[in-house]
Amino acid sequence: MEGNRLALDRPLYIDFDPELNPVIRPNGLIANVGIEDLHIRRLDAGIDLGETYLGAAPDLGAFER
Repeated sequence: MEGNRLALDRPLYIDFDPELNPVIRPNGLIANVGIEDLHIRRLDAGIDLGETYLGAAPDLGAFER
């Protein structure tokens, strides 16, 4: 980032309306963290997709002791 210019490694496939005043800001991610013995239980009778998504978690390690 230099001044009011941002260089990207890959194309941005989203158009932003300048009238909406889009802003780029850091999101404060924590990298290289781990979770041990996490148990998730679904309480409703929804469709079981067989997977869980943890977004915004770079280099997350999940372990079972």
